[in-house]
Amino acid sequence: MNDVDNCRRVSVEKAGGIGPSAEPVDECAELSGNQTTLNRSIDCAGVALHSGKKVSLSLKPAGPNMGIIFRRSDLPGLPEIRANWKNVVDTRMCTTLGNS
Repeated sequence: MNDVDNCRRVSVEKAGGIGPSAEPVDECAELSGNQTTLNRSIDCAGVALHSGKKVSLSLKPAGPNMGIIFRRSDLPGLPEIRANWKNVVDTRMCTTLGNS
């Protein structure tokens, strides 16, 4: 199995494990107050859907109450943005996040 295959679907278990799964991640975990994180880092690479460019992705464990944070490693200063509905700036054909 290559890195792209590993990216297709992951599940987060209460014990902190990660691996390919047919079960989706509980999208309501944040609303219920339950928190989970990854047991270990995972890296994958592939081809971007619209541009066809090579892309890579790293998922890393986070501490309590950190949430999901995207870091742009392709831009100077490695800007970060939280995955939060308050940061949604556009939803035409995709979801675009932006800093205020």
